Amino acid sequence: MTQGDTAAGFFRNLAGDPWIRREITLKDLGLAGPVVLGSPDNQRDLYLPVPAGVPIADGTIKLAANYMRSDGGRTSMVVSIDGYPVSSRTAVEDKGDAGSVIGVDAGPRESGFLRLGLKWTTAVAAESACADTRTPGNILRIEPATFFSYRFDSKAVKDVKTAWGALPGAPVLLVAGKGISPGSYDSAWRIGVALERANRRVRIVTLPAVGQSIDLGQVSVPASLMSVPAFAAIASGGTRKLGSQAEVGALLALGQRGPYAADLVVADPALLNAIRGGFDALAEELGRTGNPELLAAFMDWKKTALQANERAMQPKEVRLDYLLGKPVIAIAPDAGEKAAALFGDFWRRLGHTASGIVSVVNDISGEREKMTFAALGANLGSFDVLARGEWAVNFSLAQVASGGKRPAELVFDLAATPSPGRTPPIASVMLNGVLLASAQLSTDGKRQRIIAGIPRYALAPSNTLRVSFVRQMFSDQCKETPEAYPVNVLPSSHIVLKKADPEASFSGMHPQFIAGAEVAVPAHYLDAPGASLPTLIRVAESVGVMPSHARFQVVAKGNALQPSAAFLAFDVAVKQEHAKVRVEDTRLVLASADRPLLDITGLNGVALLEVARTAGQNGVVFHSIAARTPVIEKPFQLGRTDIAAVAANGVVLEINSDNPDGQDIIDETAELLSTRELWTGAAILLVIGFIGLLVAASRARRKASGNTEH
Repeated sequence: MTQGDTAAGFFRNLAGDPWIRREITLKDLGLAGPVVLGSPDNQRDLYLPVPAGVPIADGTIKLAANYMRSDGGRTSMVVSIDGYPVSSRTAVEDKGDAGSVIGVDAGPRESGFLRLGLKWTTAVAAESACADTRTPGNILRIEPATFFSYRFDSKAVKDVKTAWGALPGAPVLLVAGKGISPGSYDSAWRIGVALERANRRVRIVTLPAVGQSIDLGQVSVPASLMSVPAFAAIASGGTRKLGSQAEVGALLALGQRGPYAADLVVADPALLNAIRGGFDALAEELGRTGNPELLAAFMDWKKTALQANERAMQPKEVRLDYLLGKPVIAIAPDAGEKAAALFGDFWRRLGHTASGIVSVVNDISGEREKMTFAALGANLGSFDVLARGEWAVNFSLAQVASGGKRPAELVFDLAATPSPGRTPPIASVMLNGVLLASAQLSTDGKRQRIIAGIPRYALAPSNTLRVSFVRQMFSDQCKETPEAYPVNVLPSSHIVLKKADPEASFSGMHPQFIAGAEVAVPAHYLDAPGASLPTLIRVAESVGVMPSHARFQVVAKGNALQPSAAFLAFDVAVKQEHAKVRVEDTRLVLASADRPLLDITGLNGVALLEVARTAGQNGVVFHSIAARTPVIEKPFQLGRTDIAAVAANGVVLEINSDNPDGQDIIDETAELLSTRELWTGAAILLVIGFIGLLVAASRARRKASGNTEH
């Protein structure tokens, strides 16, 4: 029997194993469908997160891919890591598996990302006459199941910034259970929104109490611990009501293998005392086993497992701690607002400290009117385009809007080099799939500006901005091999922000929420934080609430909300000026300003979001139906509507109750076009007037010259 096969050996292994394993799929990175490569889009770079500056071990990429090859020719796939080719293979069948397993070197990546490059190329057989060599039937599919796995030494995590970069795709935020304090609940939702904005799908885990029923389906207890009553009790599987503090301690003592291995923790005294109490009760039970070696091994591991208990959290403190044998980011119950700002895109760079008191963290944007794409993390510079190339950046409204302003224009300064082809390259600007502007580029390498107005319907809480470049390939009747030539997105490219008029729609609430919001929940939400927090976090992210610019309040039963700013209210009474939604158990009634829209009963598993107005303030109200709140799994997109039905997996239906036929979108588009035509006409008149002045001045000079000669 080896040491690891004994009960004492189990705890010694926990204490002596500093390694943390990560596995990240492309789906975890937000890719809902496969990446498709073919002519002419034949290459793609994917960025896989790793802890910044930390060496990794056992790094492996398992590429799940397949191909179709109906156009023939010589077809190959090249895989590179951080710009260096690591794998090359040829496809010869009509279709087949293109999967492979690729080892990754252990060197640290200071950027916090590993760059996986994929290139799929086809060359058709030479022909006597010049022909189109593109092969649209030769396709490579990289599936979302492609994953990257690795290990890293938890002892190499020395500061909060590195711990944040080392978070998995679905980090666990541990909070106290039933009866959580309002301050801890407040911090939890703010940190949750900050995680969602960093593309991490947060999982809320609450510490169970004695007498609470929990699901033990995923709990695995080593055989060596089955002689201990507390471990034997939690090994039964299914749903079990916890019978003692020792059973709570046994769940925690499974360490990283257990259900309470957290990545972040809202470290309020009640939670830390409950963890300590569970371990103390388990230690007493281990002492009664008559196995001093087992008790000694457990007590040695406990010293590192409870490091978070050694020093009390200071007010507004964010620090790196160790809990259950792994590094965690610990947040004081009153530090949520400042910590959410600290974990934003800008201030997160200052996380090179193991502990810090966050006294002041403010928005640095002020009353800005412009913002460069570089400030959003975009890669600016030149890249080569053969037939088609694309520049893209993702941003949230929370990153750009400030002071009640919203993005109004996109300004791109572009440049392109000459190529042998006579057709100039074409640049097209698209926001969330909406084509906003397009122009032919001059090919003299000089700056050319494209300005695109942004209609409100094209904006969303999370946005994808793309500039597509298209060049006509040139081969001079096959005398030359087509080559790629550079185009450039210049650093002066930027977003123009303008004051936004308050609008009673979900998208219209974004600038109002960014300026400041009130978030209100009923008292019973604090009795079930594990169920209510995920929904609050995803809804707050979806409607655009800034966690660092919000006030939180718990509304007592029977009281109505009286907001002093834009508000987000969950299942609390709101005395609206013009109510459009009425919920009575499973019955839902919708109405516009002048007529009823829907009256239905028997609804279940959905909730209603409504843009409302009360006490002179606009806001969003969340209505649970039949007192059952669906647990929202991920953020969702809402447009220029004011009523939406949402279920666990997203939006079921959304409408504009006052304008269901979309006339406002037509009117806004017409207004944008007429404004552009007005400015174009004014510019033409100015040019004509200027030419007229020049002609008049020339005639006057000639006349004056003639008079002088006489």
